[in-house]
Amino acid sequence: MTPRADHRPRTRRRSPRARGFTLIELMVVVLIMGILATIGVSSFVRHQDMSKTTEGVATCRSIGAAQNNYKALHHQYLNVSADLTTPTSFYPVNVPGTQRAHFWGQNTHPDFPQWIELAPVVPAYTEHAFATVAGLPGAAWPNLGTTLAAPVWPVANDPWYIVAAIADLNGDGQPSRIIMSSLSSVVYQEFAGE
Repeated sequence: MTPRADHRPRTRRRSPRARGFTLIELMVVVLIMGILATIGVSSFVRHQDMSKTTEGVATCRSIGAAQNNYKALHHQYLNVSADLTTPTSFYPVNVPGTQRAHFWGQNTHPDFPQWIELAPVVPAYTEHAFATVAGLPGAAWPNLGTTLAAPVWPVANDPWYIVAAIADLNGDGQPSRIIMSSLSSVVYQEFAGE
């Protein structure tokens, strides 16, 4: 057998219906992509807020470590903040309703010299603002400025400190709070809107 001279590969003929997607198919694909994008964005925002809260807790622990270093040198903790109820007494100044990072070195803040003396290891920018109040044995606990169930701390027979952080992580004007003390290893967290 000899091959034919006009040998061409055979191709299948497509039916006119198999040329593309129908409008319904395209709409279903767009709908599925929209649902997946919504799930992805909400998950991203949730994880971003969790990382900001983790950063706040880590900075509170760093301030606690700085308080312990200060006590080792001076035999008492450093009372840095005026109170835990006024957002402007927190450092760096964090205005509720803003979701931007605040520069740690705010030298115009009245508590700046005490923060420099305390010298905590902190990031240059933070979403939170911090306060730390110290007291002597037997001193009354300060008002925590929160609706948290009051932490059950033992009677202070030694000098003590409290570290608090506030941040408006979701931009609703209601600050979330983190509170810890030298008298307990528990970190209390209160999330705005809950």
